[in-house]
Amino acid sequence: MSEPKRVMRAIVIGGSGALGRVVVATLAKEGARVAMTHHTDTIVTEGLLRAHDGLLARRVDVTDVPALSATLTELADALGGVDALVHTVAVSSTRTPAGFDKLADTDAGGFDRMMAVNVRSALVATQALAPRLAGGNVVLVGSIDGVKSVPAPAAYAASKAALSGMAQALAKELGPQRTCINVVAPGVLESGLSATLPDELKREYVKHSARKRLGRHEEVASVIAWLALSNTYVTGRTLVLDGGL
Repeated sequence: MSEPKRVMRAIVIGGSGALGRVVVATLAKEGARVAMTHHTDTIVTEGLLRAHDGLLARRVDVTDVPALSATLTELADALGGVDALVHTVAVSSTRTPAGFDKLADTDAGGFDRMMAVNVRSALVATQALAPRLAGGNVVLVGSIDGVKSVPAPAAYAASKAALSGMAQALAKELGPQRTCINVVAPGVLESGLSATLPDELKREYVKHSARKRLGRHEEVASVIAWLALSNTYVTGRTLVLDGGL
């Protein structure tokens, strides 16, 4: 008789976001035990908890380094270990309310917070869980803004480009323990952070895209799920999912 398939254990940071919630659902559908963090969207979190038996959720401010590390350690203990870390949390603007930040409109304090959310929390999370992730996967969600020369807010593009550099460096450091780390860089999606893009830019994106449409969260989540649960060799890479821009 063949041995039963091992149940994978995954932690999603930012599981209540537009992409994060789809990632949580996709991982659960693939049979993984899933834990997630969230910040303010408790209604979405409650819906996810009702929809997925065994889902664990903790509220945490990812800019609070000690709290984030402690929360991730708690979730890993509750899962009985961790095989995959998926970082989906991000902010798209340095201002409140969020907008498409031109250089002149970029707020310096908001940029510091953006880097803390988009970049530092990814580093802190990987640092906290790396000893438990031997043979596992880390998946960071970047953006086409950090990879290609497209019209984009400079601050946001800088934060997403930083993730690719981080993944390349950590791939070498974590390689000996068989941990793979990669970045998935979506193009413009139908909702979520893409809501801050001007409609004219969305139309231009569709015009120049080989698929002639915006991306769907489910398409991105399926790639993330494969990297998180099945990948054993791809590492240090940024996978661009832009419909052929």
